[in-house]
Amino acid sequence: MRRHSRVTPIRNGLALLVVLVSLLTLPGCREAEPPAPPQPSKPRLFFLGVDGVSWTVLGPMLERGELPAFQRLIEEGTSLPRFDTLQITHSPVIWTTVATGRRPAVHGIRDFTAELPNGRKIPVTSNMRKARAIWEVASRRGVSAGVIGWWATWPAEEILGYVVSDHANPAFGDVMTAEGRFWTADRERLAQLRRQVYPEEIAPVLARYWITGETFPWDDLQRRGRFTDEQMRLARAAAWAEPDLYSWLKTFYRVDYPLFRAALDLMKERPTDLQMLYLRGPDPVQHYGWDLVEPERYARKPPHLERDRTVVEGVYRYVDSFLGEILDALPPDAWLIVASDHGAEPSDDAADPARTSRPGEHSVEAKGVLFLRGPGVRRGANLEKATPFDLMPTMAWLLELPLSSTLPGRILTEAFEEDFARSLPVHKVARYGPRPTGPLLPSPEDEEMLRSLKNLGYIQ
Repeated sequence: MRRHSRVTPIRNGLALLVVLVSLLTLPGCREAEPPAPPQPSKPRLFFLGVDGVSWTVLGPMLERGELPAFQRLIEEGTSLPRFDTLQITHSPVIWTTVATGRRPAVHGIRDFTAELPNGRKIPVTSNMRKARAIWEVASRRGVSAGVIGWWATWPAEEILGYVVSDHANPAFGDVMTAEGRFWTADRERLAQLRRQVYPEEIAPVLARYWITGETFPWDDLQRRGRFTDEQMRLARAAAWAEPDLYSWLKTFYRVDYPLFRAALDLMKERPTDLQMLYLRGPDPVQHYGWDLVEPERYARKPPHLERDRTVVEGVYRYVDSFLGEILDALPPDAWLIVASDHGAEPSDDAADPARTSRPGEHSVEAKGVLFLRGPGVRRGANLEKATPFDLMPTMAWLLELPLSSTLPGRILTEAFEEDFARSLPVHKVARYGPRPTGPLLPSPEDEEMLRSLKNLGYIQ
């Protein structure tokens, strides 16, 4: 056996000193910069959830060549134009199902609101969730995650990475305060709770992009959505956060744009293995403008059909521009999943000339869309079927996380080349374990969020 001589600390230190002195005497060594550390190739998986994207709008726009980023997804990956939704098409329910892979009865988020013991209603919170989300499963196994804008993530959870909760965006706040009717949250009290984001030091990244009524990027909105000058005039004149087509157009651009920009910055400054971004997208505008998409299905036609016809399409254009920038920013070896929770369809009374409801709704028949792209994903292929239950198992598999045997969904292996699917092992565990729920935590923002939900027609 070969013996290794021991080096005493003193001799080791002298040897190191000799090496350092020798290096410093070499020409140019004093000015040389140390090599930069290698940057991690992250995110490994980016999930973009966009509320309400429907093939009814997306398909014809793709045929006309108007959505280059979505076209890239189709050409470079696998697509499903009719992605199943749930029987209950409320956004918090579906997006929590996507994140947990569990049924609503199991994960505990079953509506937009919850009721406190005193009977007061508040928006659903992360404390209510009974099943572990993908970001929790990842964190518990050393896989980092960044979550931005996801439904029912307030109070922000402490994970390996960061959470920008669904209460963190102040876009509603400033404009509704200016209107003098809605936002009355005590901002100081809200800040003291320190639950909007986790960790607190990411707040300055978000603050770079918050938009006030005075700093709204009108030119950016028009360029991305290719809205007409007349449409932009109407948007500028519209009130904020009102049940009106042009009001929702500008209000939800103001909500989505900062989260999109912050996601790109956080991708560079705090890279995580998994990054998840949720955008409100087309859904609010479609609720008040679906008669512009399918006017032939309405007994009462929109009064300004020709003027307003392309407003809904403009939202798809600006979402496409966001997607294009995400595609350009992603590492070449990253997976990208893009999904919507449901599509849109005419309201039940569309054939009634005396219709009084908003024109757009979504039932279980209003399907969403799904796209996958990245290493091993089949190019130019179509899926036959997938459900919201399948997305969490697929993400866990790609991140080499264990899959609980209690998950009702499946891995979408048919979206991948056979050799790749066989090469990536499936790790199973009996269950992820119980997730302790906490007391419902009221927020100073609750009343204003409830009012906005009522204005959108989501709750009574």
